[in-house]
Amino acid sequence: MKVVERWLARKGAPDGQALAALLRSDVGDAVHAALIASVRSPWADNLRAVREIAKLRQQQADAARRLEALERGIR
Repeated sequence: MKVVERWLARKGAPDGQALAALLRSDVGDAVHAALIASVRSPWADNLRAVREIAKLRQQQADAARRLEALERGIR
């Protein structure tokens, strides 16, 4: 993670291979989100909306499971 440490300290930036490796890693989603955070174009806006929709759908599914469990417990 030396590449990330240098990048965060603003002492350099990852080369293409290092950036690709970061995107393939377990933090790839966060890296990609950070890369496009300041992009103001329709494709980036749409991508952020899709990510938010996915997050909300997961929360909705989690809430439905919790509700069902609570409802099963009511006698």
